Amino acid sequence: MANGGGTQIVLFEDEAVGRLLPLTATRPVFELVAGAFTLRRRIASLAGRDATAALVRPHLAPALESLGLRDFRRAAGEGPWLFVNGAALPDAAVWAEIARLPRGEGWLSPRGRLLAFHCDDVRTVAALSRGKTSPRESGLRLREREGLRLVDHLWDLIGALEDFLADDLRRLLGRGVSAQTPGGGGLQGAFLDDAPAAGIHATGEAVFVREGAELLAPIACDAGRGPILIGREARVKPFSLLEGPLVIGEGATVLGGRVAGSYIGPGCRVHGEVSDSVFLGWANKAHEGFVGHSCVGEWVNLGALTTTSNLKNTYGTIRCWEEGSLRDSERGKLGAFLGDHVRTAIGTLLDSGSHIGTGANLVGAAGTAPKWVPSFVWGLGAGAEEYDWERFAAGVERAMSRRGRELQPWEREILRQAYDESAEERAAHLGESGAAGASRR
Repeated sequence: MANGGGTQIVLFEDEAVGRLLPLTATRPVFELVAGAFTLRRRIASLAGRDATAALVRPHLAPALESLGLRDFRRAAGEGPWLFVNGAALPDAAVWAEIARLPRGEGWLSPRGRLLAFHCDDVRTVAALSRGKTSPRESGLRLREREGLRLVDHLWDLIGALEDFLADDLRRLLGRGVSAQTPGGGGLQGAFLDDAPAAGIHATGEAVFVREGAELLAPIACDAGRGPILIGREARVKPFSLLEGPLVIGEGATVLGGRVAGSYIGPGCRVHGEVSDSVFLGWANKAHEGFVGHSCVGEWVNLGALTTTSNLKNTYGTIRCWEEGSLRDSERGKLGAFLGDHVRTAIGTLLDSGSHIGTGANLVGAAGTAPKWVPSFVWGLGAGAEEYDWERFAAGVERAMSRRGRELQPWEREILRQAYDESAEERAAHLGESGAAGASRR
């Protein structure tokens, strides 16, 4: 029996979240951005409805309420349920197959990774989620399925940005059809070329400005390679060059310079040159400097002239830190990955493929910063120390209050969990740098 409209969609995480640190230290995998949308919103757009619940790491469960999701472990609700791997990037054809999975059946990747299954037995789900049984021993009828794209590695987020952003925006802004957000509901605003103001120039494909956005001339919008979406209450300051495909999120500000081929999340402030990058939200790059082919977590502050390398002098493929070692991304262009609440000092230089952990404070670099910096470290080299938890949390509260936000208790607990879970690798790193036991900042 194929599943019907009453089947609830449940998103789940698996062991691969470790490969996506530091970005998954503080959020479920399905809240990462791939193209113009989070993975969760992409599935909602294909399904025509939102997921209702999720299975995530226990310390992230308090975040689900803010996303409009139930914690499946605490409140499963009534089945049947269609479980979908939260790292999945299905296209419309693949989603149609997932939606038709009969009850008791599911998919495995060629390497045995659970991709999706349709189930009405909460005991089976409990056994799977607690690791007490493997997918093949679960009683589900599973078959191997190739062709379902997943976010497996950090660099897959940059690949998804390149592959999906333009088409996502074309579907969202397509003229002659109703512009729809992924979860439903229309976009309110105007196409820029309908009534361009003096000193604001738009060429190429669609440039859509949502209600409340403010554009201060002179500004150039080049949509020759894809559409541009300027979000509600966003601001674009004079002498900005916007190159599509591009998303400027709600309440974000472009302070001047070139911003191209990127997703700039809500509340961000960017200046200088940003290319082919994702800023998840509330990050601050208010000065000159280049960020390319990178992913920047929430509440990051990049000091003036912070610059990423995204290309090797040899034009070879770039290695990136993953689960304790450097791994070849097989990409010729790759920048840096910065976890939430990272701070960089003025003039910081980040190598291609850099992996900067949550809450790290990059000060004291002589030349290029190390390719890998563990979470909650203050300083670099022999002067590195452990970032005292209370001082870190107080700094986060001050930073958020400057934007009219308050650190919620559940957000604090998630950060504390990330702090505790990274303690071992932090101690090892500080021991190697001759700073073991230091915690003065």
